[in-house]
This record gives sequence, C-alpha cells and structure tokens, in this order.
Amino acid sequence: MLDAGCSAGARAGAIVERGAQVTGIDSSVGLLAMAAQRLGSAARFQRADLRDLLLARSGTSKDAELLVLRHEGRRPATREP
Repeated sequence: MLDAGCSAGARAGAIVERGAQVTGIDSSVGLLAMAAQRLGSAARFQRADLRDLLLARSGTSKDAELLVLRHEGRRPATREP
C-alpha cells in the first residue's frame, strides 16, 4: 500500500500492524528518517514529492496538494502553483 505524504510514519505503522506491506513517500528527508527509525524494515520509505508525480501524469500539481491535505485532515492554503 502507498502512504503518500507519509510524514513520520504514523499511518504507515498502523497499516503495517494490520498486515499490509507499505511504501511511504514524502518530500521531507527529516520526516522520512523519523519514519524509518519508527518502523525499521517493516516498511519502505522513499523521498518523492507527490506534486511532481501527479504533475508528470496530469500536468497539474493542484490535485496532489488537495489529496495530501485531505488525507492529513487540514484545509488547503492558498498559494500559487
């Protein structure tokens, strides 16, 4: 399962506990290090920016920003692309 915008790995940990294999991606090296320390080899983590991944596919990063913000339960901030 892909945990996009995985932060420090809290959701990834919950998913692993349910028996799934997890790959977490985040753009923050520091948060990825925390996630890797938290879960060790129980999950894989990779640096990637979800906006770049969606931009390559759809030509816009707005969808990725909203996806991550909704996933985190935050309201989107207004900003230029």
